[in-house]
Amino acid sequence: PAWYADGIGGAFGQTPALAARLKLTYADGTSEVVETGTDWTASYDTPYLRTGIYEGELYDARHERDAFACAGKTAAVVVSAFKGTLEKPRGAEVYLRRDLALAPVEAYVWRGTVGAAETNAFGRVKILRRYQPGEKMTLQPGEQLVLDFGQNAAAIPEVVATAAAGGALTVKGGEMLNDGYGEKSRGNDGPAGSVYFANYRGLKGDGQAEVTYVFAGKGTETYLPSFTFMGYRYARVTATGPVEIERIVSIPVTSVAKADERGTLKTGNADVNRLIKNCLWGQYSNYVSVPTDCPQRNERLGWT
Repeated sequence: PAWYADGIGGAFGQTPALAARLKLTYADGTSEVVETGTDWTASYDTPYLRTGIYEGELYDARHERDAFACAGKTAAVVVSAFKGTLEKPRGAEVYLRRDLALAPVEAYVWRGTVGAAETNAFGRVKILRRYQPGEKMTLQPGEQLVLDFGQNAAAIPEVVATAAAGGALTVKGGEMLNDGYGEKSRGNDGPAGSVYFANYRGLKGDGQAEVTYVFAGKGTETYLPSFTFMGYRYARVTATGPVEIERIVSIPVTSVAKADERGTLKTGNADVNRLIKNCLWGQYSNYVSVPTDCPQRNERLGWT
C-alpha cells in the first residue's frame, strides 16, 4: 500500500488491492499472459503479521513456508474503493545500498538508572557491558542494547542472531540520545544514554516505526525488513528472551543508485567536507521513490 493506504496517507483505512498481468515464457519459446481476477485465491497466512512505512514490520519466522504451502483458499474479491486510473509507477526505483552499510561504532547494554533522585530528571543509564565493533552481543529480557551507527540515514537493520523459537527481537531507531542527567525540563524523554524518541511525534510509541522478528528457533537466523524503512542513527534493541546477536548492520534505503554518483568533491577544510557529506546523506535519505520529507517521524511525504 505504501503511501496510499498507510498510517498517514490520504486513503488510510482503505483496503489495498492487487491488479497484475503476468507474462510467462516457457522453455519451448511459447508465452502466455495471465491476469488477476476473481478466479484467483488469496492467503493471509504469511510471516508478515504487520507491515507499513509508518507502522514498521512484525515478522514471525515460525510461519515461513514455500509458495505452494502458502497457496490461499480465500476467494479473491473485487475492491472498488479506488476510483483512479492504473498507471505505471512514476517514482524512481528504491535500492538497498549495501555498499553504504553502516556497522555500529558503539554498542552497550544497559538496565536500570543512577542519579534519578530528582523528580525532574530520569538520571543516567546503568551500563552493564560494552561491545567492540564486530564482537558478538548478548541480550536478556529487561535489558536494552543501544547501537550507534555513526550516521543518520533512511535505512533498515539487518540482523543475524540466534534465539529459541518464539523469542522476539525488536529494533527501534532514533536520531539522538537523551543527555545530561535526563532532565525532563530540557526535553529528555528518558535517562541519559537511552535513545530519544520524543521528536518522532506520532511514531514515538512502542509498535510504531520499529521492526520485530520472532525466531523460528532454527539456529542462526537472518532478518531484513521488506516493507518498511526508518530514519535513524541510533537503535534501541530489546528482546523477550535470551538472544545472541552475531551481526547487525544498518542498510540505507534510497533512490540514489550507486551508478548515479558520477563524482566527488573534497576541499582542504574538514568542516566544509562534513557539510558536503551531510548534504549527500540528506539526498540519500530523502530521495525515496519521490523527494520526501523527514524519513524518521510521521511525515515521509512528497511535499515537493
